[in-house]
Amino acid sequence: MEEPRPPTDAQPPAPEADPPASPASIEALVPKRRLWRVFAVIGLAIAAAGLAAFRSLTATDPLAAVWTMPGLMLLSVYRAFLSGGLGVEAGGLIPAAGLRGRASPARRSRWSRALWGLSLALGGAACEDQRVVIGAFVPERPRFTAPEKVAALNDDVARDEDPTLTGDLLEIHFMSERGASQDIWVSRRADLDSPWETPTVELLEKLNSADKEDTPGISNDGLRLWFFRGAEQQTGIWMSERASRGDPWGDPFFVEALNPGHEDGTQAMNAHVDLPELRAVVGLNGPETQGWDLAIASRESPADAWGEFVPIVELNDAGDQLAPFLFDDGRQLFYRSGDDLFWAWRPGPNDAFEAPEPLEELNSPDARENDPYLSPDGSVVFFSSERSGGTDIYEARRIAP
Repeated sequence: MEEPRPPTDAQPPAPEADPPASPASIEALVPKRRLWRVFAVIGLAIAAAGLAAFRSLTATDPLAAVWTMPGLMLLSVYRAFLSGGLGVEAGGLIPAAGLRGRASPARRSRWSRALWGLSLALGGAACEDQRVVIGAFVPERPRFTAPEKVAALNDDVARDEDPTLTGDLLEIHFMSERGASQDIWVSRRADLDSPWETPTVELLEKLNSADKEDTPGISNDGLRLWFFRGAEQQTGIWMSERASRGDPWGDPFFVEALNPGHEDGTQAMNAHVDLPELRAVVGLNGPETQGWDLAIASRESPADAWGEFVPIVELNDAGDQLAPFLFDDGRQLFYRSGDDLFWAWRPGPNDAFEAPEPLEELNSPDARENDPYLSPDGSVVFFSSERSGGTDIYEARRIAP
């Protein structure tokens, strides 16, 4: 007799479920779990080293991310391991079944939140003095102590302004009207804790003339000096060089490249060449400006010619913009607008500047501030101010960031 056939819509029997992981198989995962914990510790160490490196670099330096991000990434990988996201059923480093069997969801969730919190804390510590926007770190405006007059450099009667210093801060040049003439003067000191020597003009015989000399700017090594000369034939930016700090300055010459448009009546003043000597900012006043406007030029190396000057239109307005000081690889700028000093920032050396902010600690409500100079390490600023009734040189210490 033929056996009855099963109905055609009958379901096949369900396969047997995999047996749960045995205690022995779970214990076998312990060395691998410890390995991932080692990865987490290494990630924390790298992140901490990145934090230290970040704090010593400028906010927009890409090396900061290079140092910090790998550590945070390792922490994130370990976080994924805790959540089971790295588990695979066969052939993987961490079998998912064993992981889920070893730690409860609540425990994994606590560890995950703790690691994300640690990552955010490290990132927040690294960015303590920064504003963060998508894709960039935005530095806070530099802040300074209350300015103090540099008594040794100032004359009680004459106007003293336009301070510019060598990178070691041991030599300062500035404009002074003492001696019934507008000339460049110099003072030196033995070290940073020593007082400034009495300023002199005798060492600068070739820099000064019967014309007016003004707004000097010296190179970091002290071997090149750019300044304004009000010569009858060639008014504008001149330059002088010397072989060493102990040698006298050589014969100055008119710098065509730093005087754009001078043939058409445009006057250049307040030239500032940045620390690596790859960018120059000048104030221009001529037929196509709104008054004194800022313009910037760049070059590939100090041996190359200057490129074309481009107006910094986002900072220029109907008033006067002068006394530029560019730093942080062209990303940050001090300058004077009207009677006050301002700070502006941009994400990169070829980007537009963001809205400027006043340097409130340096500005006096009833006086003009002018001619900022920031030390290479950013710790001290020199500038001139009329707050004492005359025009004198002041300094202030940086307190943040």
